[in-house]
Amino acid sequence: MIGFVIFKVGKNQYAINIEMIQRIIQAEAVTLIPNAHPYIDGMISYESKVLKVINFRKMSHVPSYEEEITSRFAVLKDQHHDWMDTLHTSVEDRKVPFTGETDPRRCELGKWLAAFNSSDDRVNAVLRELNSYHNALHRSAHTVLEMCDVAEEKCIRFFSTDIKELFEKTMHHLNQLLKEVDTVAQSMQKFLVVHGEQAFIVKVDSIVDIAYVDDSAINKADSVSTTEDFLSIDGILDNKGVLVNVIKSIELPESKEQ
Repeated sequence: MIGFVIFKVGKNQYAINIEMIQRIIQAEAVTLIPNAHPYIDGMISYESKVLKVINFRKMSHVPSYEEEITSRFAVLKDQHHDWMDTLHTSVEDRKVPFTGETDPRRCELGKWLAAFNSSDDRVNAVLRELNSYHNALHRSAHTVLEMCDVAEEKCIRFFSTDIKELFEKTMHHLNQLLKEVDTVAQSMQKFLVVHGEQAFIVKVDSIVDIAYVDDSAINKADSVSTTEDFLSIDGILDNKGVLVNVIKSIELPESKEQ
């Protein structure tokens, strides 16, 4: 049996032999290195050593996590603008059923909030406020629609004041998170400490699983695929119905010549 740490970067999953990994730690801020290779974000101090940090997204030519979060938040904001428009239509005309989500936990933003946690106090403070306003916003749909059945004018006033205020505060706190996008991304990502003759760190999006499989379960490639000689993939593993790229080796890129 071979043990693998399975991690995710972008839409893809990768498996790296567990024997190559010394430890999995929370991502943290790095110190920039002048003239470093483009794949290297910087360095950190780890157990009395200074280790370089490889950004796996850069190595696999995937847009940065910060860009992905920014794009995702733009979609979430658009979804909530549409939610408000749909609710407003139903408030104005009760013959038009409200088709939006009233359970904040089933909303895409609600799912993201439930899955996200941060080690940063500033981000956590914004998250708590955002979660509170977001929950109240979605649950207000029940209140306003029931109110419209018995007091139409009061219902319209409630939508125009209370619900719009909840919406604006939800959007405000989403924008606050965007201002902290670097910290938000760092809070979500992990560092894999790779040991060997030259220890280094690989920054990945998240840890998916620790899996133990037979070597026969790996569908070996006819030839090893590489990314500029720093990353070698030699097969595919089916882990719980998801195809995972099996890493043969990963090396620290050389710094650019000065």
